[in-house]
Amino acid sequence: IVAGSYAVSTTLAYVSNEPHAITITGGYSAGCSDFAFADTTLDGQHLVTPLYVGNANGAITINWLVFSGGYSADTTAGGLIVASDTGAITIVFDKFFANRSAGSGGPVGHAGGLYVSAGSGGAKVCDNLFIGNRGTDAGGAIVSQASGESRLVGNTIVANTSDTAGEPGGLFVGGNGHFVLSDNIIWNNAGSGGSDFVAASANSRTADDIGIVGAGSVAGDVAGELSVDPQFAACEGFVCFDFELARSSPLVDAGDDDPPGGLSDADLAGKPRVIGPHVDIGAYENDRLLADGFEP
Repeated sequence: IVAGSYAVSTTLAYVSNEPHAITITGGYSAGCSDFAFADTTLDGQHLVTPLYVGNANGAITINWLVFSGGYSADTTAGGLIVASDTGAITIVFDKFFANRSAGSGGPVGHAGGLYVSAGSGGAKVCDNLFIGNRGTDAGGAIVSQASGESRLVGNTIVANTSDTAGEPGGLFVGGNGHFVLSDNIIWNNAGSGGSDFVAASANSRTADDIGIVGAGSVAGDVAGELSVDPQFAACEGFVCFDFELARSSPLVDAGDDDPPGGLSDADLAGKPRVIGPHVDIGAYENDRLLADGFEP
């Protein structure tokens, strides 16, 4: 899809039971002649969920898209909904901003930004940004899987909110499978008495920065987990849309360089995924090189 902003007044939907994969990619220049690293925004205009993909027997890949202003009063997410029974689900290099879900009921819940329902194929949710989303249950994202293993690596999930006491403002993972989380920032998503992250499924966590793990979460195999202010870079303008780390951040060079399945080649801005001695925690890469200036 060519870069630009697209006002969506009716949910864009792809539904299939055939054994074929679907990939939807944004960020291209005019004519789709080359990749431009520019935002392709699906704007729900605070009326509809911009995109739903249900591919029961095939893989789903959604990358380099921005989901903004989505709204749902009854479906499982305001920004993006993806579901597959047997295919692998891949959500990478996407941004979710100011989406809202006001639905209720259902076995798992309703998310402001993203809802993933994975079967035996599992899910890969990596290098994404979730900011300012609001959900009945989870504010940022819900990832549910029936079996197998899913991995969430290098995401930044900040300033999202839940309407329901005891539910996470940031991320919920659940189902009968196993989750691997590495190098994620899940921070400042909770009001008084709330939480940033809840795990209702078996999980392993390495080098994540999580504000508050919700009460009742399934205990995980945890290593190198932090709970510190990420120290994001100062805004340029009135609103921050990127949440890159300041060079002084304790999360620079603090990530896991070898999570299960490996790292992406790039960060969410298109920079190399590793700059400096180690990968950074979160969706964006920074470094301390020349942080104090340069003297010839």
